[in-house]
Amino acid sequence: MDSDNREVGFNFQDPLKVELVSSEYEIFLRAPIGKAWEKIVDGMDSWWMHRFKPGSTVVFEPRVMGRWEERFDDKGNGALYAMVTYCDPPNAFAAVGQWGMFGSINSGGIWKLIEQDGGTLLRTRGEMMGHISQAMLDGRTEGSVGLMKALRSWVEDDLDWRQLAEMNK
Repeated sequence: MDSDNREVGFNFQDPLKVELVSSEYEIFLRAPIGKAWEKIVDGMDSWWMHRFKPGSTVVFEPRVMGRWEERFDDKGNGALYAMVTYCDPPNAFAAVGQWGMFGSINSGGIWKLIEQDGGTLLRTRGEMMGHISQAMLDGRTEGSVGLMKALRSWVEDDLDWRQLAEMNK
């Protein structure tokens, strides 16, 4: 077949239908702000349970342009969740990216840590934009609540998500 004469298929699907979804989560952690920051950032692999592949490692680089990623191996294979766009330890960080999701979805959010009553109040706010199905939205909501609970167990009780999964069998 002559490469200049090949047909190219092109199709818009709902070109004007783009959803914008905002979410906010808040959780109180019984730990001083410095410890909470360290457990959230340095211990990301211990509480971030969502994985594309078993045995992978979740890494967060707490610096501007740092990666928040899932590493499948030591050869550079994995999924980039987001890039850090703001980092003010131990008070806040922000990140933007596709969160490893396939398709035309972009997301961004900020995590704020506030000293309160001898512990730390964590507030997150995020926006997700793109072709977002109800199933995707439901999964993200359920997943985010699960992550916050796993984070609390990691910060307060040193229980990582793998231990929690074993306990809940």
